[in-house]
Amino acid sequence: MGRYNQTMRRILAALSVAGAIVLLGCSAPADPLLTPSITGGCEGGARLLRPLRFVTYNIKSGLNSSLEEIGDVLADLDADIVALQEVDRDAARTDHRDQAQDLADRLGMDSAYAAAVTRPPNGDFGVAILSRLPFVGVERFDLPSAGSFEPRVALAADVCVGDSPVRVFATHSDLNPFARVAQQRALSALARPYVGRGVLVAGDLNDTSDATGVRALLNTPLVDVGAALDDDATCDGRRIDFVLADDMVADGAADMRVIDTDASDHFPVVTEAMLHDTTMR
Repeated sequence: MGRYNQTMRRILAALSVAGAIVLLGCSAPADPLLTPSITGGCEGGARLLRPLRFVTYNIKSGLNSSLEEIGDVLADLDADIVALQEVDRDAARTDHRDQAQDLADRLGMDSAYAAAVTRPPNGDFGVAILSRLPFVGVERFDLPSAGSFEPRVALAADVCVGDSPVRVFATHSDLNPFARVAQQRALSALARPYVGRGVLVAGDLNDTSDATGVRALLNTPLVDVGAALDDDATCDGRRIDFVLADDMVADGAADMRVIDTDASDHFPVVTEAMLHDTTMR
């Protein structure tokens, strides 16, 4: 597995930019705000020898502490897949670092990154997915603006869990309530075709479990894996960071935890899942 990950990192480093797919599934020109995009299959993939460990974490670009401290938190959690929000790339305020790639290198993972905001020459700001397991596809989706505070995106990655792909979405919803609902409804439409095949939707939704947009995601249908943690705040006294999943993932989910750390203004959320397919033979 280590040799495979090394090979994948070399492939990913060699790729620059490839096509993204827009919300309705039509082909689009090469998108400079997405890296990387690859295609392939999971046949013959290495089996995961433990439950899948998944983390979502708004890292606030490491501005509350440092990228090294964020890396320490993630190293302790020892996740297989990580969804990150508020991630800088080549931004002056964070020393022009590629934060997703730097964290991936630290953790021995591969990274995919989608910029939501780009301000040349001041770098990009967006979301990322890190994975120990192979990527076989990466897509970036612009989400509706509807008066949003800033542009928002969803990053989707197909990740091989054994010989089956699981689609993982990472997102960061807007502060404006009207934009937030529109974005979460759009995200529901993106996730719906994958329900029953293995799908996770994770990120900072900037709202609580009873809110209109979050309910739209739950009606996809997706399961709020952390529903039992509703009294556990992830930011500013509220639980606004979520892991949502279809039944294939959620039925085997357990050990959901909110991790108390001051490395960011959000707490990371971690869960484990025993998938109901061929991955745990």
